[in-house]
Amino acid sequence: MLFRSAPTATLNALSRVLQPFNPPPHRLSTQIDLSPGDITLIEGQSLTIDAKLSHHLPSEAFLEYRLGKLGWTRQAMTRVNEKTYTFTKLTGIAQPITYRVIAGRSVSDEHRIAVRLRPRVQQLQAQITPPTYIKQPAKSLPANTGDIAALIGSQITLDLIASSPIKQGALESSDGRVSNLVIETGSASHARVQFTLESSGSYVIRLTDQQGLESVNPPRYSLTAQEDQPPLVLIAQPGRDLILPADAPLPVTIEAQDDYGLATVALEVRADQRSEEHTSE
Repeated sequence: MLFRSAPTATLNALSRVLQPFNPPPHRLSTQIDLSPGDITLIEGQSLTIDAKLSHHLPSEAFLEYRLGKLGWTRQAMTRVNEKTYTFTKLTGIAQPITYRVIAGRSVSDEHRIAVRLRPRVQQLQAQITPPTYIKQPAKSLPANTGDIAALIGSQITLDLIASSPIKQGALESSDGRVSNLVIETGSASHARVQFTLESSGSYVIRLTDQQGLESVNPPRYSLTAQEDQPPLVLIAQPGRDLILPADAPLPVTIEAQDDYGLATVALEVRADQRSEEHTSE
């Protein structure tokens, strides 16, 4: 009686019992064919996933995906027709993703999206060498500090380590100047660039790896060109006009300061239309 009322279901169940190690698909199972399957993308690209269903056709299908070992995220797929579903919301992919499709009681095989990362500056070390007349040594900024403030005329040296071996690279300033990177011999991930700070603005560092992949939207750093301000001088003593006897001593105290230091301080004295200059180191 059962066979007469549901012969397909009965035969399917009987076959599954008689072949426990290689059973046929359940009669309510759905065949899921995914496209594109396993794929490698370039960082930042988007992906459309299509699922074509056959055999038992459910009314909806879901995409499940996860990053690394994190839990699965489930989102409904868009129905194109009775047998086809699509998902277009995987955009700006920047890390590997594992995905699968669930339709009815069936789950597809898992597939992997691998990502080719674009080159980027992984480590940055900036050094500032003041103009020679300042007579101050070069100083290094804290590691990975890209914003630079220095005296006009300072020599800026940037040493960097890229995330992958590079073929070429350049520093592009907001004023249009381009300074090419010098790649270290024997280590294509290490490079250096030097330039003279002439005006305020900003800069970016663009890289191209050895497979021709270019960096996109690199960080922009500020350049602040500081002017050398004139020294400040004050005659602290006597600090006022005096009338003294001839040959009387005149104590004089001079206070002088400068933002980058003083080389010499000179006192000019004039008496009876004659002038004398007294210099103090």
